[in-house]
Amino acid sequence: MNTNRIERTAKYFHTAHRDGKRYEGAPVEYRPKNLEEAYAAQDRFLELSSTGSPSVAGYKIAVTSQVIQQLVGLAHPCLGTIRGGSVHASPARLAESGFHHVAVECEMAFTLKNDLVPIRGEQDRESVRALIESCHSAFELIEDRYADYSTMDALSLIADNCWCGGVVLGPAMTDWQTLALDQLTGTLEINGKKVGEGVTRDALGHPLEGLAWVVNTLAEQGKSLKGGMVVITGSIIATEFLSSGDAAVFSVDDLGHTALNLY
Repeated sequence: MNTNRIERTAKYFHTAHRDGKRYEGAPVEYRPKNLEEAYAAQDRFLELSSTGSPSVAGYKIAVTSQVIQQLVGLAHPCLGTIRGGSVHASPARLAESGFHHVAVECEMAFTLKNDLVPIRGEQDRESVRALIESCHSAFELIEDRYADYSTMDALSLIADNCWCGGVVLGPAMTDWQTLALDQLTGTLEINGKKVGEGVTRDALGHPLEGLAWVVNTLAEQGKSLKGGMVVITGSIIATEFLSSGDAAVFSVDDLGHTALNLY
């Protein structure tokens, strides 16, 4: 790994966020050259953006659709970090001024067991069931800073923490074991008007596939999930941008509602 590229990329994104600049990929002269450097830059960016050691509330899976993967030049999803203090319970009321350009993505989330035992070996959709304490409907708060999507590159996106601005977590469903987690319908309403609908299998075929991918990808990086962390598993409805005064509600069969008011 080239530590100079990693440090310069991390500082570039830290400064851009601090100064409220429009999103642009890292300059080509020091842009990460591979996934290892991109994830290292993400870690360093989070360090620079935190007071003290950055706390981690969980992880997100991004770039789950083939269309977006082709757009950014990947054949697989990518991983972002949910920062400590950025998980909000539904119903949430958040200030638009806390974001540069905020959107919501509609996802299924898992909260992991507090007494989580160390995870060993490669995981699949069946083995990760043992990690789950509860299931939730959830909003991911996307902070794209008015990006030009036609110029996106995957390594810059990863270094910028996959635009994760936080999570709004719906009510906990602890009696989830008999649910067909890949067959739940979700609908999004904004200001009382239905604007989108999807099914939970629309993200990677099954939400548990997303969780397994996160576990295995973290293991490749020498990291692991911890008890009580939250994992969000990819959007099932098209991204919707919000403005001050908007009220968004994401409803999922058997999982209840996630509500967000932006002021």
